[in-house]
Amino acid sequence: MKSNEWLTLGSHLILKKWCDASDRNFQKQFNALEATQRQILHSILQTSTFAKDKKVQNYEQFVKSFPATRYGAWREDIQRYREQKLSLSSSKLVRFQPTSGSSEQIKFIPYTKLFLDELDHAIAPWMASLYRKCPELSSGTHYWSVSWLPESQREVLKDKNLNDDSALLGVGKRILSKFTQAVPSNVAFAANADDALFATICYLVANRNLAMISVWSPTFALQLLERLELLQQDVIEVLQSGS
Repeated sequence: MKSNEWLTLGSHLILKKWCDASDRNFQKQFNALEATQRQILHSILQTSTFAKDKKVQNYEQFVKSFPATRYGAWREDIQRYREQKLSLSSSKLVRFQPTSGSSEQIKFIPYTKLFLDELDHAIAPWMASLYRKCPELSSGTHYWSVSWLPESQREVLKDKNLNDDSALLGVGKRILSKFTQAVPSNVAFAANADDALFATICYLVANRNLAMISVWSPTFALQLLERLELLQQDVIEVLQSGS
């Protein structure tokens, strides 16, 4: 077995132990979902500048003070906070994550340390379940895509790249993910979205040990498959030349 395969196996073993520990904590609170969610919401409200201004401390007050709204209702406030670097929360602001959808052209979602911890806590039990149901996942590499930026958003954010999904994980898991991922995160730094997409295809095709592909956007997954069919000769030339 090659050294990189040993690194992959070892990294999966450590990741699996971490995920199993998180899953056990999740299972302990499985029958107390409302109490757990209220506790999480309370911790978020305690750090939120908006919640403190309105003296919101619990779910009932939150529902009354913050009815469902579209992103447009928050656009100017978020833009002001981004430009003036004002405080949104006492939890450290990690980044404003760009995303898009049918209702708005581009949205900037504030990712705080507290929010990223919640994502990390949610990912771990899910991964523990995958490891149990599909044991072969622990011996192969994975490809995850959550935050793919289209060309229009790259232009807006050309001074900083926010396409690295490993940033959603804790520091330890982020380090280990480098040995379990089929596509290196630095493909996001390609000159444009087409180059990044092509590099991604080449890495996936070249990987003989690919065990899982997980994508947030179905459109992006279809783009990958369509580009692979259209550019198969180019991919062959890259793999033959190694460059």
